[in-house]
Amino acid sequence: MLVDSARVFAATCWVGPSCSRIEDIYELAQHKKVALMTLEQLEQKVNDLQQQVDELRREIKPLRLLAKIEDTFGMFAGDPDFDEIVRLGREYREQVNAEDD
Repeated sequence: MLVDSARVFAATCWVGPSCSRIEDIYELAQHKKVALMTLEQLEQKVNDLQQQVDELRREIKPLRLLAKIEDTFGMFAGDPDFDEIVRLGREYREQVNAEDD
């Protein structure tokens, strides 16, 4: 069997060192459990993923330091997710209190 060493390298990196036999890697590829890639395809995939990570890092808002408890007042004003957390917490407390009676 002729073997493309770059494809085997990429598959081995993806599957892990426990699957190092060439025959095992090709069998996994036939069953669509691993994609064989050329080294160039692997490099492109890594570059694409790095660009996505860079975009996500730009979207992250930096945390501001809180010097005192008052700095937290109003922090979640107008946040619908926080309102949902409060509602679910209230429902849970009412349920637990009703079971205790």
